[in-house]
Amino acid sequence: MGIISRMPLAGDACVLDVGCGDGRLSRELARRVPKGRVVGIDSSPDMVTLARDSFPDADNLRFECMDARRIDLPEKFDVAFSNAVLHWFRDHDAFLSGLRRVMRNGASIHFSFGGKGNAGEVVTALFRTIAQDRWRGFFPGEAFRPENLPYAFFSPEEYRALLERNGFEPVSVDLVRREMRQAGPDALAGWIRTTWMPFTRQVPETERGEFIARIVDEFASDHPAGPDGALVVAMFALVVRAKAR
Repeated sequence: MGIISRMPLAGDACVLDVGCGDGRLSRELARRVPKGRVVGIDSSPDMVTLARDSFPDADNLRFECMDARRIDLPEKFDVAFSNAVLHWFRDHDAFLSGLRRVMRNGASIHFSFGGKGNAGEVVTALFRTIAQDRWRGFFPGEAFRPENLPYAFFSPEEYRALLERNGFEPVSVDLVRREMRQAGPDALAGWIRTTWMPFTRQVPETERGEFIARIVDEFASDHPAGPDGALVVAMFALVVRAKAR
């Protein structure tokens, strides 16, 4: 909502929400462009169905099931928005080149997603756990080596280069550090369980709780709880503003 509040939105703007999820932020954008249009895209059919069912009466809002790396839409957009999504895939050349094709000249983009170093301490604990004999067999081959993972956390320099070679002029690309405080080991385990599915689903459900608890133990061994019992994870967001040239 902080990003949306700072976006210069004309009332008749055409807005693209990339990775719209359940559609709540798309609906908020639609309220701010009463004479415009918002299109939310997401690669999850279940999320798109949920969004459509949740907001059936918004006349200026539409949801499409679509991979962000293969954008194919009839509209030309004035603004593109994305929150907490774009780190989940690596090929941002495909994404940005496809996005540029549906953006008007001078259109603006406003993104926030995981940046370089994001949750790096949890990643360290995760791979330390995977390397243990108890869990190694659930992660065979090369797919779960750090360099082969499907997600990517870019540095500002890397993302500026991506923008420039795909037809965008960077306005600001900033790496912002934020602390995520979890009330204790159980809370951190809950976040891992609901966020790190590409890894946790490799382990049978009957053993998953033990696997997650081991990740938490590995994290806490290097980053012990404070006096209040909270565990603190360093998170980094890449906050991007740019113009289509």
